[in-house]
Amino acid sequence: MEVPSPKKIGFRYFYRKRVRTFVAIFVIALSVGIVISSSLLISHSITEVNKLGNLAGADLVVIPKGSKHAYEGLMLVGEPSTFFMEDSILSEIQNMDHVKQATPHLYMITLSESFGCCGLSNTEVVGIDPETDFVFKNFLPDEFVLKTGECILPFTVPGNPGQTIPLFGKSFTIAYNLPYTGTPLDYFIVIRLDDMRDVLKSNPDVKIDYSTLISAVLIKVDDPIYIDLLRAKITHAEDVEVITQDTLVASALRALQSTVSVFKIAIPVVIAFSALSMGGVMLAGMGERKREIGLLKAIGAYDSYILQIFLVEGFLNVITGWIIGLGVGYLMYMFLSSSPGIQITTEIELREFLEVSGTGLAIALVLGMMPALYSYFVSKKEMITRIVRE
Repeated sequence: MEVPSPKKIGFRYFYRKRVRTFVAIFVIALSVGIVISSSLLISHSITEVNKLGNLAGADLVVIPKGSKHAYEGLMLVGEPSTFFMEDSILSEIQNMDHVKQATPHLYMITLSESFGCCGLSNTEVVGIDPETDFVFKNFLPDEFVLKTGECILPFTVPGNPGQTIPLFGKSFTIAYNLPYTGTPLDYFIVIRLDDMRDVLKSNPDVKIDYSTLISAVLIKVDDPIYIDLLRAKITHAEDVEVITQDTLVASALRALQSTVSVFKIAIPVVIAFSALSMGGVMLAGMGERKREIGLLKAIGAYDSYILQIFLVEGFLNVITGWIIGLGVGYLMYMFLSSSPGIQITTEIELREFLEVSGTGLAIALVLGMMPALYSYFVSKKEMITRIVRE
């Protein structure tokens, strides 16, 4: 009679020992999935915070006093907000020494209690001055000019160039679709500042005169050594405050700290839990393993033959659990990355995929192969001890 190969018996154990196989695959897949999703979230969260350090190309941002929280919410998580101040501060800043560029922004919400547009609920619209803009310019074609009656859509808002969308009771033609930038600009529909003022003025529901109001002044300094000097000088003005790159980054880190901390704790906890679970599987299946080794020994199987059987079974658990874990990890990351308060990119580069896949495979190998090896050597040792005693 032909002796079956170790691979064949290993495959047979894999699909016949269903409870043992299911528990091993479940623990491996869950561990790999959580570690992968947590690693991607931590990595991308730090990357997004570093991108905010550029503050969309501005060294300083001047906003109305008391609106720092609203501005940070708008910049960090895209929370729509409206705040404004007199635009006289703009000319004062433009005339200051060491100010290379200064451009105004006016932030409005598309749909509020008093006015807005249908179909674009709670989307932020920013009015810019195309002549002085240096923020959106970095992400637009060199020859592009935003004309009267046109708008720029972020990738988060559906629409194609040539189509129209209603904003504050007026139709605007889509001139350009802004690609993903990884900056706060991904939250904004962009129109001209003069267009925004005109349309708000003609809207009968608007009770405020926005013709001399702006929300922020973004400043680029000719030399970074003058940032603190300009900040101190501008802060002396009444009813305004100044935000720097460091201020926004610090706020972003505080906002993400609790989230990142949870995932940093989750990784070792999950690995420890998985190790304990696999230990339980080993103990519970020890008697079964002893019987399997005893039966194989009884028919004259060598130790290397028996070890190959257990390694094949363990390897099948590893590969199956690892593949399922990759899918679970990616789905978990997609869900968590778009959760409120996180809002980070769902795009994963090939290098990142290979890194987290390698980490997941290493974890799967440890969790999948160790029980098989441990059970084999412990069971073999106990059998030898029993034979010696007899």
